[in-house]
Amino acid sequence: MVGGFSDSSILSQRIISEFKRITVICPTEAVNAIVKGAVIFGHNPNLISERISPLTYGISVNTAFNNKVHPAKLKVVYDGKEMCTDIFQPIVQIGHPIRVGKEIFKHTCLPTRALDTEATIEIYESSSECPMYTIDKGVRRLGDLTVSIPDTSKGKNRPIKVEVSFGYTEIVVCAFEDGTKTQTTATFDCLLN
Repeated sequence: MVGGFSDSSILSQRIISEFKRITVICPTEAVNAIVKGAVIFGHNPNLISERISPLTYGISVNTAFNNKVHPAKLKVVYDGKEMCTDIFQPIVQIGHPIRVGKEIFKHTCLPTRALDTEATIEIYESSSECPMYTIDKGVRRLGDLTVSIPDTSKGKNRPIKVEVSFGYTEIVVCAFEDGTKTQTTATFDCLLN
């Protein structure tokens, strides 16, 4: 237990009595532990090699529309095919361990339409483990990035690779069209929540 309230013996005794299977540790000067940790981290950020994802992160994708599963309000027609928009495609789920600065999460998607010359990758976060749609409760849009996909000769058969990596306080998203290697990168600050 660290932080200001951790110095309260009433609080620490209550936590110990409620969580009997867990060993509760409360350092002396618990109120200063957070500040001391921040100073140590500032001097050597490599001390933290792994963290647990506090949220589920993902991108918005389209999939074939199924009237038994998807709501009618999300049905659109692209190139003559009924599609469901706003599907939340998880990249990292809440509670998943992440090796900070060393692990890259990958996903491949295709253009929405055969004649698209650019693709927008929308990045979302959610407090839910498995949100189905980007419009679900608890889902928040972090932002987006647009990658150029100028060669339309292959129609929709132009894979777009999305790579997500996690730093100490930010998420870096890189998207590139597989054929031309045209690349776009965006950074999202995790501390703005």
